[in-house]
Amino acid sequence: MSQETVITPPSPELLSPHQRSEALKTRLAIGKDALEVDNKTVIKVVSVKELRDSFEKTRENTESRIAKASVGKRMEYWQKQGVKEKPEQMKKWKQDVAGLCHSQENQDKIDTLSSRHIGAVDWKNITDEQIGQLHEKYFGSSVSQKVTLQRSDGTALQIPAGTSDFINEVIMSYTNTDGTIDYASLQKDRASLEFMAGIFGIDKLLFEYIDVVTTLKDEQRTHALIALANQDIPSPLDVTKQTTRINSLNSYEEEQLRLLSEGYEIVPAEKPELKIGPNTLISQIEPIQVSRNLTIINSERLSEVVEYPLLKPCQDLWHKGIRTLSTSANRNNVHNRSHIIIEWDSLSPENKAIAMANDTRVLKLDGNGAPLDKTKIRVVEVNPQPRYDGRGIVTIEIPISETTTAGQIERGTSEITDKFVKQPATWVEEFTLEDLKQWYGMKEASPQDFIDEGYYYDETTKKFYQSKELYLLKHG
Repeated sequence: MSQETVITPPSPELLSPHQRSEALKTRLAIGKDALEVDNKTVIKVVSVKELRDSFEKTRENTESRIAKASVGKRMEYWQKQGVKEKPEQMKKWKQDVAGLCHSQENQDKIDTLSSRHIGAVDWKNITDEQIGQLHEKYFGSSVSQKVTLQRSDGTALQIPAGTSDFINEVIMSYTNTDGTIDYASLQKDRASLEFMAGIFGIDKLLFEYIDVVTTLKDEQRTHALIALANQDIPSPLDVTKQTTRINSLNSYEEEQLRLLSEGYEIVPAEKPELKIGPNTLISQIEPIQVSRNLTIINSERLSEVVEYPLLKPCQDLWHKGIRTLSTSANRNNVHNRSHIIIEWDSLSPENKAIAMANDTRVLKLDGNGAPLDKTKIRVVEVNPQPRYDGRGIVTIEIPISETTTAGQIERGTSEITDKFVKQPATWVEEFTLEDLKQWYGMKEASPQDFIDEGYYYDETTKKFYQSKELYLLKHG
């Protein structure tokens, strides 16, 4: 590699603090072998020109891998749903998209998508017909980008992807008239863009790639990215040895890169699933990768988004009327930590006090007077200020090693969640007949029309809920 210029340390404000993903971003820019999650010998990048040239040479291959990852996640989703027929898939897809768009908590995201004209639909007043148009735009037969899969009989199956169209559309939306990128707005709108990217099944990976493409257009930002990726740090396997940040992937980066590695395959429906129990090692549990924006309307659907080790604690929180925002306890968390993230504002005053009383930072020292080692103990942290998609949170984390079992994570987490008490689920949304008529684009409708769509209707208050279970959680 030729030396173009000396890479200087970055200014902290140049790169997004949302995720520590400088290794992932740099690998996405390099492409090809750097996308292999098991590659721990990626060579340092010495210049902006070198990184840009590598990106241009490998971009087509990288976007092909991204498309394949998206198709794989979409197929995996329908296999888990047990919905095989295309008409039934379309019906459920429309219902799910409508539910997300009409949810009050997503209105800030909807406002952003509307102002940016992404998707070419009226997000604020989206109708069943427009949702169909959205599907056709990215997944219809006219989409030029397709992923080819081989059937068991040897014939080829082509599936429209549409990920590159989405990537280009977003980049154009944040490109100024002089060709520069409105990077501040792009980062500010991350949650909104990931919200929409959820339809592709790889919301975070798509945003990371968009972040890479836009960063490469700015020399100073590219310098900053390279400097971070080139940093020498202690090896996580042997602290007496050095490695580079680009070769020391965190669990989040590994999770995204695993989707792009050559070994990534779309799991066939007939593949037998591992029977998971309390003695199952966390290293054997596959991640459930669905958008965190998926609407859960009853406790039965929790198993679609929560992995076995944290399912019982999450069910307990659900039945107590407490809202969970995110969970993770799978093989990607080995040598890291499992987590449950609870929405702070969903807690009653009594439960907020319980959370505060169990905050690990209150303890500060172990029994011997030494600082607590967070790599070895369960950690509970309370952050009431906006931190997670603009929300305050309570986080419960437990270290995971190669020998940690599902039962150990379940028990350790439940010791905290068991302390919370039942409360009204104030976060559950309710809708009027006029709300639903407007969202569905209907001039005339009766309550029965929406009851037939699956809504629960309370005759006393004349309000609709997404399910009877949600109604009971809110009103007891």
